[in-house]
Amino acid sequence: MTIIHIFVGYISQLFCVKIHRILLRGNIIAKLKGASTFTRWLTAYFVLLLPLLAFSQQGTIRVYGNITENNKKLPGAIVSLYANGSPLTSVTSVNGKYELSLELGVDYMVTYTKPGFITKRIEFNTKNVPADRAKNPFSDFPIDIDLFPEVPGTDIDKVLMQPIGKIAYDNTYDKVGDFVSDDAYHQSIQGLLDKIEAARKDAESKAKEIDAQYKKAISKADGEYQSKDYDNAVADYQAASALKPGEQYPKDQIATIAKNKQQAASDAQAAQAKKAADAKAAADAALKAKQQHQADSIANAKKAADAKAAADAAALKAKQQHQADSIANAKKAADAKAAADAALKAKQQHQADSIANAKKAADAKAAADAALKAKQQHQADSIANAKKAADAKAAADAALKVKQQHQADSIANAKKAADAKATADAALKAKQQHQADSIANAKKAADAALKTKQQHDADSIANAKKAAAEDALKSKKQHIADSIANAKKMADSRAAADAALKAKQQHDADSIANAKKASADEALKSKKQHTADSIAAAKKAATDAALKATQQHQADSIANAKKAGDAKAAAEVALKAKHQHEADSIAAAKKAAANDALKSKKQRIADSIANAKKAADAKALADAALKAKQKHEADSIAAAKKAASEAALKSKKQRASDSIAAAKKAMADAALKAKQQHQADSIAAAKKALSDAAALKAQQKRTADSIAAAKKAAAANALSLAAKKAQQTKYDSLIKIADGAFDRKVLGKAKLAYINASKVKPDEQYPQDQIALIDKNLAAAKALALQKAQDTKYDSLIKIADAAFKAKKWDDAKSAYTGAGNVKPDQKYPKDQLAAITRMNVSTTPPHQVSAAYTVAINKATQLYVTKNYKDALTAYQQASALEPGENLPKDQIAKIKDILATQAANNQAPADTSNVKDSIAMKYPQGTTEEHIDEPGCEVTRRIVVKGNHGWIYTRKVWSWGQTYYFKGLQPITESAWNLDTQTSN
Repeated sequence: MTIIHIFVGYISQLFCVKIHRILLRGNIIAKLKGASTFTRWLTAYFVLLLPLLAFSQQGTIRVYGNITENNKKLPGAIVSLYANGSPLTSVTSVNGKYELSLELGVDYMVTYTKPGFITKRIEFNTKNVPADRAKNPFSDFPIDIDLFPEVPGTDIDKVLMQPIGKIAYDNTYDKVGDFVSDDAYHQSIQGLLDKIEAARKDAESKAKEIDAQYKKAISKADGEYQSKDYDNAVADYQAASALKPGEQYPKDQIATIAKNKQQAASDAQAAQAKKAADAKAAADAALKAKQQHQADSIANAKKAADAKAAADAAALKAKQQHQADSIANAKKAADAKAAADAALKAKQQHQADSIANAKKAADAKAAADAALKAKQQHQADSIANAKKAADAKAAADAALKVKQQHQADSIANAKKAADAKATADAALKAKQQHQADSIANAKKAADAALKTKQQHDADSIANAKKAAAEDALKSKKQHIADSIANAKKMADSRAAADAALKAKQQHDADSIANAKKASADEALKSKKQHTADSIAAAKKAATDAALKATQQHQADSIANAKKAGDAKAAAEVALKAKHQHEADSIAAAKKAAANDALKSKKQRIADSIANAKKAADAKALADAALKAKQKHEADSIAAAKKAASEAALKSKKQRASDSIAAAKKAMADAALKAKQQHQADSIAAAKKALSDAAALKAQQKRTADSIAAAKKAAAANALSLAAKKAQQTKYDSLIKIADGAFDRKVLGKAKLAYINASKVKPDEQYPQDQIALIDKNLAAAKALALQKAQDTKYDSLIKIADAAFKAKKWDDAKSAYTGAGNVKPDQKYPKDQLAAITRMNVSTTPPHQVSAAYTVAINKATQLYVTKNYKDALTAYQQASALEPGENLPKDQIAKIKDILATQAANNQAPADTSNVKDSIAMKYPQGTTEEHIDEPGCEVTRRIVVKGNHGWIYTRKVWSWGQTYYFKGLQPITESAWNLDTQTSN
């Protein structure tokens, strides 16, 4: 199936949501039409783009998506899930992402909200799914929601209490059934949303004006604050706060200014006190300073007299000491100068000696390096020459080996030719009666033999070339290895030479040190002579070695060049001889085949001539015999006639008649016998010709049948291989798809692919193992989901029970704790709480029942509030609060209406009138009361939808299996009397 991904960008008008089907099974996409700035806030665009073949686990539907504001991630958003009207779970989005798992058979409501933002709702009904369809996984359902902040002066949050989209199961979708959107519902709320958009634009324009006035007042107040014109700043901050009572900044600035004024007054008082204290401290300090100055003057005069006496004594003593020190220092300086001169002279001498020694050592090292280098070069040349000689020998050996192999091949080929000739001769002798066929067969055999010989020669040449190439590659590798080894040896030799040179230098240094200890002058003179001799000897040795190495290298190079030339010439001669031999062999084979064919042809011609001559001789003998027989018959007749003439005419006639009859009979018998023999020979020859023809035809048929059978077998084999390859390709493709889906944890898709792969190759164990593993994982996931649902239900009941317990609503607490205990019988906490309620022996009186007059007043006030008749709504809420002072709802609404009226007063504009706009409930249901019944697990649900004018309300009664009954108006709990009063009197 072709998979189409449709991404539909921006929204249409306010919640203009239209969900369209696409080809992907179970996938739908919300296509939102039109464009406006406001829709980028408000529209809950369902960009329901499923990943390819992404499926939820069996029995559940995975819902996930992103929550944004103006298409940017919105952290802190709250996604709440209600099951059949009861709160089930809530998740707070950290990074704008969320994920829910929905079970089948439940009417879910998903709400998306954040403090300060408009709440949006999606209705997701998972009921009415056939049992067979429920066994297979459903497509994942992505839902992206874009929230926008509340707009002051509008009542959009009240109007949008209904869901912005509805999703339910459609058993006709894509022939298999899946969850799709209710397009009719989308169309039903389109007109209302258009009117709300117009009202929103008006409110947005007013909000912009207020925002501009607010910013202007704040800017002016900030300037006055900076210039410390606090009185005017306070006035402007108060004006800004009146424009936007909810803004904290102007309030904080007013408080800061008050604090600054108070701090300024405190600072002035502190400054005056500090100034007085500083003046007193300064006067006290001046008096104290004066008294101290007088005391210091007396003390200083005494100190000056004592100091003068001490200074005179010290000066005399210092003068005497200075004279003594000057004499001693002059002596020390003279001694130091003499010592320094001696040290300088010794140092200069040492430096000169060190320079001379270093020069000598450097010269000696240079000579040694030159000698070592010449030696290493000689060694390298020797190794290279030896390598070349070895290569030449290897090439000659290879050529000899090829030649020997070629000789062996020639002998084998000659033997094959002899065998082929013998076979051809035998075949020729056996088929002499079919000379034309024999000549054709002999020619075919000769052509085949020639082709075989040519192929063999070509193979021999190719093998020889391949062997030569392999030998060259092997020789090259060996040469590289030898070069590396030689380089290592040269490095080792150089290291040894360096070590020897270093040892010699150390020895020279030690000799110099020892000689210096014995006699510096004598040792120095001796060392100079020794060094000069060593240098001269080293230079001579280096020169001789270099000359000898050069001569040896030249000789080696000449010898190696000669060897290489000889080896190359020998190799070229061998190769040329090999090529000549191969050419001679091919020519000889061709000549032999031609001679054999010619000889065979001449033999066949000679045989034909001999056979023709034999046939002519046989015919001549037959003619002579016939002629002799005829002559004998004539002689017999003549003799008979002569005898008859001597006998009586009658007897003669009788004898002649008898002779003639006998001759005729003999001739007839001979002719008959010759004819019969000829017929027998002709029949035998025909039979033999027919037999030979039949044998030839049978042989031809067998040959044709063999060729046809071989072709058929080859075709069948090719088809089998192609089928196996196609089967393996299909199997590998399915396994790849399955493994990829398994790694991404898309288990439904993975299982389907593994099943198909197992059908392609039933004997493969791997897909069967993976199917078993997936079934195990799905079972575990389902068990985990059931456990999670049980935990959620238990936690929800405990939360309700704890809240009722804290509010001292003992009956509600007992019912909820009892329900929690039924969900998880092993939990101790609900049992302990029930026991605690019993120990307190509290009365389980019914909850406070509000008066009917209060209910009427609240309904009237809510109707006025929804139609934005805020003044009359304020009066009605005040009347309701007076009837039931303990109820918080009218008090909260009174505070909210006062804020709205204050904002309107600041804007000096009347609110927009939307009293003639139907809300979503009034658009869906008829006037009056409509009752609906819903069966849920463990709960009987009754919904009464009350529509009056342009507004509607949804009331819900839930009777739980454990005996408790709850009533709601929307999501707000109400009393049974309010349920009865509101839903009965609305008809």
